[in-house]
Amino acid sequence: MTLVIRSLPDLSEGTARRRFTDRVREESAIVFGSTRDATSVAGEGALCLRAALDGREEVLVGRYRLAVDDDVFLVLNPQTVYATRIRAEHDVFSFSVHFADAMVAEVIDWRQSEEHRLLDRGEYGRGATVRMAENLRPHDRLVSPVLRYLMFVCRARECDALWYDEQVHFLLERLVMSHQAEQARVTHLRAVRARTRREIHRRIARATDFILSNYEAPLDLKSMAEVACLEKHHFLKLFSMVHGITPFEFLRRKRLAVALRLLRHSTRSHGDIARLAGLGTRHTLLRALKEFTGNSPQEYKRVANLEASGWHGELARLLEMRREPGAPQEAGGWLFGPATRRDDLTATVI
Repeated sequence: MTLVIRSLPDLSEGTARRRFTDRVREESAIVFGSTRDATSVAGEGALCLRAALDGREEVLVGRYRLAVDDDVFLVLNPQTVYATRIRAEHDVFSFSVHFADAMVAEVIDWRQSEEHRLLDRGEYGRGATVRMAENLRPHDRLVSPVLRYLMFVCRARECDALWYDEQVHFLLERLVMSHQAEQARVTHLRAVRARTRREIHRRIARATDFILSNYEAPLDLKSMAEVACLEKHHFLKLFSMVHGITPFEFLRRKRLAVALRLLRHSTRSHGDIARLAGLGTRHTLLRALKEFTGNSPQEYKRVANLEASGWHGELARLLEMRREPGAPQEAGGWLFGPATRRDDLTATVI
């Protein structure tokens, strides 16, 4: 039976955190609520997926700070020690799904049935566990439709307990599928040794988290490369190989995604929106908006009100775009993004 907790529990004290952890490892749980100020002490948990709306929730994993906001979600493995923190001027909606250990084992065993073991070359044995990448992931077309629908229904009404069980199970299946698709993409990185490919993935993912969590601050290539523990020219080459765009282009598209969301859902001035999104000035915002959407802010807002951007979100859509002479085109995927075809992860420096 899946627990549904409709207010954020007070986990600011160690004993309460341990009791909560023990419970969600036995029973899956959906926890959600809105708050301006909340802190949980560091502790382990079950396999967990975290998302947020209308602001950001910081997740502290060791010495790393990850900012979960409207554009991304985060998966945390069992035995990972982490703490969370919300500090905002307005209510932030925090949403997390905690998967019981028994459910995780069941889904992995199902994915590794005889048919899947043949396809996946027996990556896992029966009863094995999977450690997923603990990095920020832009909302995609595989996991996010289930996640967003679950968030919408939980906010709007109560449902039968069986319905929650089915949705949580389905969401976990999608997570495992996303993990396997990501592992397949890593194998296509241009490196001879599997260990080298995994290390490239880990370092670029860490730098990507840094960009997504600090987009509003002035960032330079040196600071990004230092997070990845790489020399800056080597970092530029590897980042472009993995993502298909340069670090600065990735940063610009994240900032534009934030600006587009503020344009749609706030009444702030264009100058304030540009500043909050890290774009600097109103003119920079107008130039980027015209380049990627072909619209002025007023035109974009009118069109956006008539036509939703889809379950997978604005950031993922912007990251998929390739700029060619003429109209933008769709690209073939992103390291943590939509599970679309990506046969070749070649570098495209923009």
